[in-house]
Amino acid sequence: MKLDQFTTLLDQALAEQSLVITRPDPDDPLSGIVEPGTAVNLSHVYNACDEKSEVEARQQIDIFVASLKRATSDNPVAETWDEVRASVLPILRDRGSIHSSRLAPQASKGQDSYGIFPHLDIGADLIALAAVDTEDSIVMPDGDQFEDWGMTFEEVYEQALANLAVREPGPIEDLDDGLYGFFNGDDYESSRVLLPSFLDGLPSLDGDPVILCPSKDSLLLAGSKNAAALAEMAHQAANVIQAHRPLSGLAIVRRDGAWHPFPGPGDVDTDALRSLQQQWLSILYDEQKALLDEALEKQSRDIFVANYGIAPQIPDLAGKHSFSTWGEDIHVWLPEAEIVFFPQDDGNIYFAHWAAVRTVMGSRMTPLHNYPPRFEVESSPSEKDFAAMDARVLEQKKKPSLFQRFKSR
Repeated sequence: MKLDQFTTLLDQALAEQSLVITRPDPDDPLSGIVEPGTAVNLSHVYNACDEKSEVEARQQIDIFVASLKRATSDNPVAETWDEVRASVLPILRDRGSIHSSRLAPQASKGQDSYGIFPHLDIGADLIALAAVDTEDSIVMPDGDQFEDWGMTFEEVYEQALANLAVREPGPIEDLDDGLYGFFNGDDYESSRVLLPSFLDGLPSLDGDPVILCPSKDSLLLAGSKNAAALAEMAHQAANVIQAHRPLSGLAIVRRDGAWHPFPGPGDVDTDALRSLQQQWLSILYDEQKALLDEALEKQSRDIFVANYGIAPQIPDLAGKHSFSTWGEDIHVWLPEAEIVFFPQDDGNIYFAHWAAVRTVMGSRMTPLHNYPPRFEVESSPSEKDFAAMDARVLEQKKKPSLFQRFKSR
């Protein structure tokens, strides 16, 4: 099915349900905001319709629109706890998409701030929420809904775990030497890492259990010391992310009774894992920047939202590195990247590692309350600061081609 045919069918279905969608980026018809401010990514719906007839595609779209209608209604879930008790289940979501859903109303209405759904942090990229599995959608209740039920988030989440524990898990598939996969297709495969019993009965692993959840219905598992399996994990996750609605491109490891970002200091690292992490953060930052740019324009605020980029080669540094650009005397919201470039009015470009920049600049970098993380900066480093952060100047012969690339960011 052609993209324009899909969007026509989608817009017809939305109109029939009195739903209005706006698309901030005309070059990306698969992303939009449904009033009153729900950010949607339609890639997974389009993929599901790709090889279907027009009639079958419309049926698939109607299912999606019905769930969207329920999610955006004033009462998306039942009003009493007794009505939903058996239907609550834990879900994993990437932190970026949740933050984007709260940024979307700012972009469309110019408002200042929104909260976030009650949740638990799982590593750096994932959060666990309690959701209600209705007939045609999965609805995330907010704090007001919990109050209406007379329940706390912790109480609802405990019941959600109990409900998931009695559902039949999918089989563990042996994908490669030391790499395992869970693909049940019930939208809750990734959520099983939240169960205390998840680690029971796992195959023998070389090291601590490392997982990657590229989509909500898939989970990859390997040992923290198995470099080959970790590299293959990254390759397979990249394929899932390209073909499905993605959940996360960042791995986590189970240690000391909790999930932590992986790799950490002293862990096995692979180029494939590192590349996947960079690509995933680039996706999140691009989406975040589009919403922030629109919100700032609505609010008439002159702030530069810097890009998160990936440089294939930086002089004197091996491999690809993520980077952000801190221009001289510019009010910037800066993404957290491995390298920071500082273009100067005299034509020089300094660059330094992120950790050194944060250490030296300290309180002059104000963290913003969003994910992926950004920092507000209003003044430029001094020559003394550059020396303290061991910043270097790009070689003159490298400057013309590199500067044009960095300046565009």
